[in-house]
Amino acid sequence: TYDLPNGVYFYSIIGDGKTIATKKLIVKH
Repeated sequence: TYDLPNGVYFYSIIGDGKTIATKKLIVKH
């Protein structure tokens, strides 16, 4: 995961290393 100032990005990776899904969740602290 990558923690960014505007939210948290989650990457779902399949066996061969390709990104199949990307979800952006807005996180407020």
